[in-house]
Amino acid sequence: MHPDAGNDVPPDLARWGLHAFALGARTTPHAIVRLDDNGALLYQARNGVTPAELEARGITASQSQLKLLETYGLITVDGDRITTAFPVVGPEVLDSLRPRIRQLAADLADRISGDVQAITAELRRRGHAGHDYTVVFGHAVDGLLWDQLRVHDLVPSTELSIERPFWNGAFWAIYPPVAGGAGVNELTRDDATLIMVWTEATSGALWELARSEAMEQVLADPTGQTTIPVLVANKSDGLHRHSQNIAETIARAFTTDPQARALLEAIPNADPHQRTLILTHELIWDLIGALLAAGLLPPLPGNNRGAEPHNLNEHLLLRLKPRRGTARITRIDDPATSVYGTPTELLALANLLRQGEGTMVLNDMDRDDLHDQEVLYSTVSVVSVPSAETMWTKREGDSITFVGGPDCLQIFAEEIQDHAGETTTHPCLEYEWFPGYQIERESLPMYVNRESAGRPNGSP
Repeated sequence: MHPDAGNDVPPDLARWGLHAFALGARTTPHAIVRLDDNGALLYQARNGVTPAELEARGITASQSQLKLLETYGLITVDGDRITTAFPVVGPEVLDSLRPRIRQLAADLADRISGDVQAITAELRRRGHAGHDYTVVFGHAVDGLLWDQLRVHDLVPSTELSIERPFWNGAFWAIYPPVAGGAGVNELTRDDATLIMVWTEATSGALWELARSEAMEQVLADPTGQTTIPVLVANKSDGLHRHSQNIAETIARAFTTDPQARALLEAIPNADPHQRTLILTHELIWDLIGALLAAGLLPPLPGNNRGAEPHNLNEHLLLRLKPRRGTARITRIDDPATSVYGTPTELLALANLLRQGEGTMVLNDMDRDDLHDQEVLYSTVSVVSVPSAETMWTKREGDSITFVGGPDCLQIFAEEIQDHAGETTTHPCLEYEWFPGYQIERESLPMYVNRESAGRPNGSP
């Protein structure tokens, strides 16, 4: 049980720290929790409660109120029993958990120190000393890390549906809330995304700057300015490459580090995805704190209230989109092959390639519009051959297997990670990049084109 208000724990979840993982949401549950006495109702219902019990505690739950909470997925109703449907993690858990999270953060800070130092050196080489925090936190820790957690299937889907029309993903409440901290917002235009690392003191000024005519001009021609660092989201860019390494190291810890596994198991009343999100949210702040304490990262500059927009450039980063195109896989005795799929399928394939073994079943969807030379498959497998220096495919019935040396499998995985979501085609082994082919096939599951290296412009 949570301590009562007499022990300084508010008996109202509206006064707790509320967090959501809900990319693409139309609305999130935060405002619903803060309406009327919903927060108090949800606090009382965390272990299940009846309307009569609520009434005895001074809370009258109307039918419309309960329906709204149920529609947003915040409660379940079984007969006359109402139960809060998301994790509520209070000090009886966090007081013992947080010191252990800080220890894990210190260990991870040591593991990623080389990549952090490489980022700071690269920024200085480019003349952008002072943007260290923004790149490490804004791009790696609170950016690419979430992509890596998806690759490892450690976070839930956030796709909206008929059953979840407003938001989907995860929502949780914690107390005490994390003090201070920063956040990341993004503003995307055709060719570039502006990454903004904000604090409570600077959020308003950053948004004012982001919406200014001057920033629109920067986004229209991001390489035409020199005050904000620019990175390209692929391995050819050192800032992105080392940020990716940081994200991969942290994500890998959730599945391989005994400390992380023990911490996940210590979070009660939550499913595996929710546990990962709760731990990640806590870990991020302690990891940044450990980097600051070790002198590996300087504090975020300009953190005072009333900072003028022109003083906030060190809170900003520009990320360019990789060039779109069609890639070709080649092998001396194998026809040219291109692999297409949904971003989710391709990221799952990348995970198999990193593991060096395994099989995944592809979605059974309508593929009537495939060309004659395009072969649909129901399963994709990966086999690592330690002695091999190349990579090839084996086809049997409606199954395809990628076989090759560990280095080739890793290269293929990295290419998928770099480009999934931007293009449906990915290379492995020897490959060429063909600018100008923008094939919109994200709606189809994975398939393989064995005959051609790409479609002419204008092909469907």
